[in-house]
Amino acid sequence: MNMKTCGIITEYNPFHQGHIYHIKKTKELTQCDCLIAIVSNHFTQRGLFSLLTMEDKTKLALEAGCNLVIELPPCYAAQSADYFAKYAVESLSQLHIDQICFGSETNNISTLKEYSKQMESTQVVPSLSMNQNLYTKNIRPNDILGIQYIKQCEKYGITLIQLLVMILLKVLRKHAKNTLTVFLNSMMPTLIKTKHGILIIHI
Repeated sequence: MNMKTCGIITEYNPFHQGHIYHIKKTKELTQCDCLIAIVSNHFTQRGLFSLLTMEDKTKLALEAGCNLVIELPPCYAAQSADYFAKYAVESLSQLHIDQICFGSETNNISTLKEYSKQMESTQVVPSLSMNQNLYTKNIRPNDILGIQYIKQCEKYGITLIQLLVMILLKVLRKHAKNTLTVFLNSMMPTLIKTKHGILIIHI
């Protein structure tokens, strides 16, 4: 019997209620047998020092419901959104995951897909931001990452499916002050061999 494996791309700097929601909702919506989180370590995608060690992030993620936690090395994590997404998706694809679940401020994967197409057909000026290149003010940090996740999955021939019923709530950062206060029952990490192919689910 084929097992269903889902991947999430995270930083946990710090680990907060929004991340717990992300993990729980991902497992609820995907009904995956194994949830794998790839996490940045010493430095974040923005180049900031991480507030937690990799050991702390791993412990918290496993307690919240992840089955396996792997590291996205600093040389890959502290990059622009396109390279951050490239290395994260590429790493998860090596574990033969079936799905990737992410959240963003726009909360509309169709919009992100359209932005991704615009980026492909637009002559990008490196000195300008993505908002300026696309002539919009609506793209937020997690939207930018979402666009790059879509781009990378298409590049690697990964099936992208929009499930509107799963777009329930944005993963918010406002709960960051509650970090390290929520501990759930721990579970043993299990690596399960699964079939190839990745499905992206936007929450």
